[in-house]
Amino acid sequence: MKHEPLLSRSVKEARAPFVPGSAFFADGTGRNTLRLSFTLADRGAVTEGIPRLAKLLRN
Repeated sequence: MKHEPLLSRSVKEARAPFVPGSAFFADGTGRNTLRLSFTLADRGAVTEGIPRLAKLLRN
């Protein structure tokens, strides 16, 4: 699945945004990765968001 549709669904359905991993690879690789920012989220938000994102990825 391409990141753009997945990112859109992740924000709308799971309320768990991410950054496509390819943004962190200067050579264009990393298309099969994603990054989550958890520095500003409290522990509860992370604990709830990860399972929501996992469910979206499984479906």
